[in-house]
Amino acid sequence: MRRPSWGCLSVISALCMFPLMSGCRNGGGNASSRLDYSGASSPATLTSSNAATLIGNAYSGGNSGIIVGGVAAGIKYDDYGAPRRPRSLNLSKALIKFVHLTAVDHALAMPETAATASNLPRPTIHGTCGGTATVDGSYDDDSHTISLSADLSDYCRDGMKLNGTIGALGRAVADGQDDINISKVTLTLADLSVAYQGDSFTADGTISIMPQPGYVYVDKNILLTSNMLFKDDATTKIYKLENFRISRSSAAGTVSYDDITINGRFYDPDEGYIDLSTPATMRVVNNDAWPSSGSLRARGANCSATITAQSDTTYQLDVDSDGNGSVDSRVSGLWANI
Repeated sequence: MRRPSWGCLSVISALCMFPLMSGCRNGGGNASSRLDYSGASSPATLTSSNAATLIGNAYSGGNSGIIVGGVAAGIKYDDYGAPRRPRSLNLSKALIKFVHLTAVDHALAMPETAATASNLPRPTIHGTCGGTATVDGSYDDDSHTISLSADLSDYCRDGMKLNGTIGALGRAVADGQDDINISKVTLTLADLSVAYQGDSFTADGTISIMPQPGYVYVDKNILLTSNMLFKDDATTKIYKLENFRISRSSAAGTVSYDDITINGRFYDPDEGYIDLSTPATMRVVNNDAWPSSGSLRARGANCSATITAQSDTTYQLDVDSDGNGSVDSRVSGLWANI
C-alpha cells in the first residue's frame, strides 16, 4: 500500500524529488540560491607550518576552529558528537533521524482513510527545541521507498538548528520485529544553514549514506559519500568536499567510540586541494572532539603529510616536503591549536 503523498511528490519522479534543482515543488522556500566554490583549485603545498591546520580542516569539513568552547574540557556533547568531528558526519546523523521521523514514522502514523486522499495538506513537523519543517513527499510501505523534500524554518532537534531545503530519496527495510529502518538514502541540501554547539555554517550539495558491508540498515556502521560545499558563517570562506568518503563504526558500552576512516579530496580556498587517506583507522571516543589514535594522510603538490593522534589532545605531524617517501620534518602539537 502506498502511504500518503503530499504536494508535487504525489507522483514520484526524479525531477520533483530534487526540487532544489528543478524548481518543481509546490509551496516551499526558494532554493535557487546555491553556494559556489571559487577558491584555489590546484594541489596544495604542504609544509610543517600549514599541514596540521589544513588536515584538521579537511577532517572537520572547514575551519571550525572558531567554535566557542567547542573543544573545551568537560563539555558533554549530545547525539551528534563534538563539533570538530566531520561536519558531514554530524549533519548526516541529524538528517537520517529527520528522514525517518518524517517519511517513515509520520506516514505509518497516518490513518488508513488518509491514504486514499489525492491532495493532502503538507504536513508540518515541529522540532523538539523549536521551529518547524514543512514536508512534501511519499512513503510506500510495500516497497519501503522514501521520497521527500522539506523546508526547514529554525527547525531544532537535539540542539541542532536547521534552516533551508533538503531532499531525500531512499529505501527502508523491516527488521522482522515491526520496526522499519532506513537502508540507504541520498540527501540533497540547498543552502542549508546549520547551527550546532557553537559551530555555524551553510551546507550545499549531496550526501549518500548506506550501511557497511554485512549490515542491512543505516545505524552505527555506515558509509558516507559527500560532494559538498561548506561555508563558515563567521569567515565566509567556502570549502569543498569531492567524493569525500567516510566510514564510521560505532561501539557502545562502558566506553563508546567511533572508528572513522576518510578518503577523498578536500579543497581549501586559500591553499588548494589535498587528497586524503587513512593509514590507520582513527578512534574518536564519545564526547571527544579529536581522535585519540589513528592517522590521516594528505597528498598535495609533490608532497605529503601525515598527522597521527598521540592522544585526544595531542598529535604528531610528519611532513615529506619533496615527495621522496622520507620524513623531512616532524613536529608535535595540540589538537586545540588547529
